[in-house]
Amino acid sequence: MKIDYLGPGDATPKSVYYFSCDLENKAFTEESALHRFFEELGTMTTFVKSGSYLLHWSNFSTVRKLILDRSLFVLEDDTGLPYRFFKRGGWEVTLFGRYATPVKDFTNVEQLDLRAAYEDPEGSVRPLPFHFGYRWLTQVDNLLLAKRPCRPYKVPVIK
Repeated sequence: MKIDYLGPGDATPKSVYYFSCDLENKAFTEESALHRFFEELGTMTTFVKSGSYLLHWSNFSTVRKLILDRSLFVLEDDTGLPYRFFKRGGWEVTLFGRYATPVKDFTNVEQLDLRAAYEDPEGSVRPLPFHFGYRWLTQVDNLLLAKRPCRPYKVPVIK
């Protein structure tokens, strides 16, 4: 589904896309129509909510790589891309809320590095004034906002 909208004062419409599809590597290949569609979009902002920790596993590496390569910003709870990919890539990360062990339906996905970032006394975790994700009932919610690092402009070589 595609939703086009105009923000206050905008002259050019923006679009939000929602997809229901299989993003496992065997279906979401670089040759797939959906992957080609994303390639044509260029840069994007990515939002992941209650992503079942799928992007933590190697069989979802194609979509994970696409998100990391193409996104200017990523907003997600801990069920999206693992925190280590943002830190390794030099992304600027802002944390909101509180981190808790994943709900019992999901195993082997606890992020000790993310927990340490939330517990860092020198960190600046911001409050999250609403409930979000799988832990809405316990009200231990988290959000991560990652901003792509600025990359230096490469001067083209002219021959």
